[in-house]
Amino acid sequence: MKRVRNVVSYANVTATLALVVAVSGGAYAATALPAGSVGTTQLQNGAVTNPKLATGAVTSSKVLDRSLYLADLAPGQALNWRGTWASTTTYTVKDIVAYGGSSYIARAGSHGVAPTNTTYWSLLAARGPQGLQGVKGEQGIQGTQGIQGAQGDQGVKGDKGDQGIQGLQGIQGVKGDQGIQGVKGAPGPSFGDGVKFANVPMACDTATTIASVPVTPSKPSRLSGSATGYWGFSSFTVSQFANVNRYVEVVDGSGNVVGRTGRSFESKMGQDHSAGDLAVSGVMLNVGGTATVLNAGTTYTVRLVTLTSCDSGSTTMSAQEGEVSYVLLGNTP
Repeated sequence: MKRVRNVVSYANVTATLALVVAVSGGAYAATALPAGSVGTTQLQNGAVTNPKLATGAVTSSKVLDRSLYLADLAPGQALNWRGTWASTTTYTVKDIVAYGGSSYIARAGSHGVAPTNTTYWSLLAARGPQGLQGVKGEQGIQGTQGIQGAQGDQGVKGDKGDQGIQGLQGIQGVKGDQGIQGVKGAPGPSFGDGVKFANVPMACDTATTIASVPVTPSKPSRLSGSATGYWGFSSFTVSQFANVNRYVEVVDGSGNVVGRTGRSFESKMGQDHSAGDLAVSGVMLNVGGTATVLNAGTTYTVRLVTLTSCDSGSTTMSAQEGEVSYVLLGNTP
């Protein structure tokens, strides 16, 4: 009997070659099918050609030990899992990506083209519907205490809290030591010596100086003048009548009035058998209504003046008793 020798040719290889590619997480594997399970009837005519295989990919030794793998195929001839689609990645034909819960396969090379563009991509597996709510699992066991975390950043300042309730009165503290001597204070007002008067005749229908006192400020100063006392008729008759205006004024060395208080007024009749008031006080004001400032080192005269109008029988009036004085207030209002 003539023995027939089994010879492995390229025709036998292309008829029996089978590739199963598993794609998962970027890992690939290829597995050969059992011998004789794929023949020319299972493959289309021209399905496996030299351009689709890398040069030298199929050899007799690889066919015998079934060691033909994905790397043996020419570029672009096998599916290539690329993971989640990214706009910055360049893709080629047969690249497979995940996008929006579905998977897509590249129909043409692209860069920055989303898988929903059907010119460059085809839907491979659509995203399935939302599954049913699973059964709640049992409570897990208590985990061990974790290590202390790092110190967190400083938080933002919170809102101001409400006012707290009044605390209890504390106990009396121990008496402190004697404090040091304080700084000497600024000089206070300067009081002039008062000038007394008694029985000074008051002329009718004219101004009369009842009493006066000199003043020489040591620094620029305002002045408050005052007078006390009373006036009256030397003898009383029914027909006597007088109106008395009184004020305190300050004059310079030439006799010019530089400041005056407001006037006070009083009327009396002889039949009243009573004395009139001479009291008046106030800060010296100039004609503009502002406080007069006396110059340092200049001598002035402070005086009480009366201005009387009366009938012809009232010629025996007098400032019967009183005093004129002043206070220097300094230059600051």
